[in-house]
Amino acid sequence: MAQRKTLTERQIEVLQWVAEGAPAVDEEEAQSRRISAAALRGRGFVTTSGRGPLWTATITPAGTEYLQKASATNAPTPRRPNELVTERLVADVIAAGGSLVIEDAPRGYGADVNWEHRVKLAQRHNKVPAGKHLVTNWINQRRDLQIDLIDAPDGHVVDVTPVPVSDHVSRYHPFVTEFREQKEHLEVSRALLPRALRIFHGIVLEAERRGYAVGVVGNRSGTERREPAWSGDKHGHFTITIDDFTACLRFREEGISRRWTPPSGWQLREWEQRPWTKPKAHLHEEGATGKLAISVVAPYFGEGRTSQWADRKTWTLEEKLGELFAELELRAVEDRHRREIEAREEEKRQRRWAEELERARQRYLEHTRREELARQLDSWRVAERVRSYCAAVEAHHADDEQAMAWVTWARGYAQQLDPIAGDVRGPSLPSDLPDYKLKDFIKDWSSSPSGHRSLW
Repeated sequence: MAQRKTLTERQIEVLQWVAEGAPAVDEEEAQSRRISAAALRGRGFVTTSGRGPLWTATITPAGTEYLQKASATNAPTPRRPNELVTERLVADVIAAGGSLVIEDAPRGYGADVNWEHRVKLAQRHNKVPAGKHLVTNWINQRRDLQIDLIDAPDGHVVDVTPVPVSDHVSRYHPFVTEFREQKEHLEVSRALLPRALRIFHGIVLEAERRGYAVGVVGNRSGTERREPAWSGDKHGHFTITIDDFTACLRFREEGISRRWTPPSGWQLREWEQRPWTKPKAHLHEEGATGKLAISVVAPYFGEGRTSQWADRKTWTLEEKLGELFAELELRAVEDRHRREIEAREEEKRQRRWAEELERARQRYLEHTRREELARQLDSWRVAERVRSYCAAVEAHHADDEQAMAWVTWARGYAQQLDPIAGDVRGPSLPSDLPDYKLKDFIKDWSSSPSGHRSLW
């Protein structure tokens, strides 16, 4: 078994190269071998001196001894190269055919391995093959974690398509006009509003060019069906819909706040203290920074995902709009893949539930048969005892007419009780048996619609 003190195959190759006098190789390979030689020097197998063209390496006695051991029949097993856990994860997913299921995956802060965080690290540090993306989904009643390697949208990250924004717009798109007229929602100062409208105009045109739907978040009074009033950080200002995926986005200027503060000495009247009649909030521009930002407020896709793009010293928001669309397209792909997983999980759950109901019906039938058998046995025993009684009465009171009348009635009653006298058959399962009658015969509730018995 390989030990930590053993060398990798690459290190053995470089050690042999040094032993042969380090013959000339191309520049890129020479640089790689010099790096490996530095690691061998730390182990005491070679000595190096000089730099560049004057670089030389000499094998030590310890290095010569190791080469001799490596060429023997009982040579130590070469050690595997150091490998990052993210690289190992991607390799395992690829080896599993693009879909890896980790059964009973640990989760939470106390878990030995945070698999979801490891997936995010693999994405962030470009350990995933080009054009691919890793997604995670909890399956089997959220016990197992499924990691899939899917195709990323065209142009994602590597070649982000820029979004043109005009310096002058003669006529805004109707959505832009609607956005501008909702002054109670705006979170942009008056000075920066023209630029914000041009950016939003460019976003709407680019979305329609790509075949996406754009919508402006309407007024939410908070008075109907206990609907909460509009909030920028919860509802955003506009939506972009890609296929069946809809993202809510917030368009604001950093430092701007929207709040209601009564004037000095203002005393709220009783009707103004009610939530549905509270005076509207006003835009406060004293903290305006002149930096525009767009953020995704819903749906939540977990930590580690880019969800905001804003003006910074080295770029403007206009230059980041391509990344915004690339992220939304990637989220749409992930959402579609997640819904496919959920649909398959729901199909499996319904199939398991149907199978469990069928097993419950068989248990119900078995229970019914046993009860019917016990009832027939009781009736048969009573009928036999009645017949024995009648025979005894006849033996002692054969000349008594009243006794014989009583025996005649008793024999008829025994005939009615006796299940053997008629057609002997067991009960069958009713075709219209309602499911609620099976609740006492269900053993596996894990795939039930509610997961517990309270709905029965």
